[in-house]
Amino acid sequence: MTSALGEPIWFAEWNDDAKTFLADCLSIPSDKLVDIKIDWESRKAEVVVHDKETAAIAIGSRGVNVRLTGKITGLIIQILFAGDVTDKARPQPASVPEDLLKEAIVEEIPEVANGTIVMLNMIRDPSVQSKVVVRHSSTDAGVVPTCVGTNNHHVNALVDKLKESVWFVEWVENHESFLINCLGVEPNDVLSVKINKSMNTAEVLVTNRVICAKAIGTQGINVRQAAHLAGLRTVRVITNEQSQL
Repeated sequence: MTSALGEPIWFAEWNDDAKTFLADCLSIPSDKLVDIKIDWESRKAEVVVHDKETAAIAIGSRGVNVRLTGKITGLIIQILFAGDVTDKARPQPASVPEDLLKEAIVEEIPEVANGTIVMLNMIRDPSVQSKVVVRHSSTDAGVVPTCVGTNNHHVNALVDKLKESVWFVEWVENHESFLINCLGVEPNDVLSVKINKSMNTAEVLVTNRVICAKAIGTQGINVRQAAHLAGLRTVRVITNEQSQL
């Protein structure tokens, strides 16, 4: 769920079994969990999962999930992935979700791999949605169509690999225009953008409820990611009708 604070809120059910509670806090399904080892003397926990993507979900965007779980449990948590369960090799430390996204994009899009297109920023909610800010390294040429690929072939390949929607956002210096890009709506659908620099917030007035729902996204994920990329605490998207209430 998403709160009025503009951020997701998750509830974890208490369990007297420390390992079960830890796995629940990290959102690790039982069929993806390999092992949990807790050293109570050092307050350290080692959590091993089957694959990189499960590890990415456990870590959370920019490490927020594992960090908050550490605060709740009082443990220093390391997430590892084992790969093939028949593999006897030592499990490897997992990467933050954004690193896996970067690797996938570099492998898929030649213009990113050779430096023609530069990734400036990104935010990823594993298995849900990612947004990546890009620009051309030397010109003002539009880069989003190149990243998307002919007939969406780059994006489709990334979606198949990461099991989440992937959006590319073109960087522009104008703050209002950049925020519109981050929201994924057309400029013609936006009536006004008001950025309050002192409060680090923004209000975006759009033409109708359909555009408003698109800009906000399911459970507010789109507007929340857009706010992060634009360096804002919160972004409010409303219609004319809502603004007059």
